[in-house]
Amino acid sequence: SVSKANVALNLVSGSFMSEMTSIGNNLSFEQRNERLIEFLQIVRDLLASQSTYSFNGRHYQIENVDLFPKSTGTDCKFFISGQFETQTTLFDDPSVYFVKNYRPLDLLQKAPGKRSGLNVGICVRPTEQEALAAVQAYYPFDRQGELLYSLAVENNETPWNIWIKDYLKTNREDDLLFYLKPFKTYQSTSPFIVSSYENAAAHLKKYFEKGYQFFVLDFHRNDFKHIKILTDLLKCG
Repeated sequence: SVSKANVALNLVSGSFMSEMTSIGNNLSFEQRNERLIEFLQIVRDLLASQSTYSFNGRHYQIENVDLFPKSTGTDCKFFISGQFETQTTLFDDPSVYFVKNYRPLDLLQKAPGKRSGLNVGICVRPTEQEALAAVQAYYPFDRQGELLYSLAVENNETPWNIWIKDYLKTNREDDLLFYLKPFKTYQSTSPFIVSSYENAAAHLKKYFEKGYQFFVLDFHRNDFKHIKILTDLLKCG
């Protein structure tokens, strides 16, 4: 048997629509999400099963599948990203965590359910000016990255990419609480908070009040000590 272990799986529904079509996958975004949920259910239930397992879904059908060697207490967590507000049956499953993209506070709805979190970039320093200087040094303007970003956004019709395209039509990319320059040059997958330790912690706490219980942080590899200062402030609040 397999000894007890902690495992976390990050589940995504697929790549750009054009790439999925090129390999014969013509499902809509919503259908791809449905398929992802079925996959999650199969993995979760198979790990918990001590006998053969069958599943009859819309996208997957398996019969009398056996896992060998048997799991004896693997603690598996599932992180899924995107618009999953309709998957209410999963909100009560303690193994499932929902991750949404970080947005300005006034443009983000309350958390859709339990164990909801946000994917957010962080660059913090003692002062806002120092944080801005650091993020500009870490993520300088990159024309090639900018072109790659434009290409990616144009070929990716997920709700997030549709939203961000609309947002940028009427909003700046250098708002320090929703800093998009690393994102727009394809150097990060997340909008950033660029601020002082105290202001960043105070801002993140407002998202806790909206029901978001955790953050998946994107930060430069040299910034661990700064991130620790921020997380210590959050723990104290």
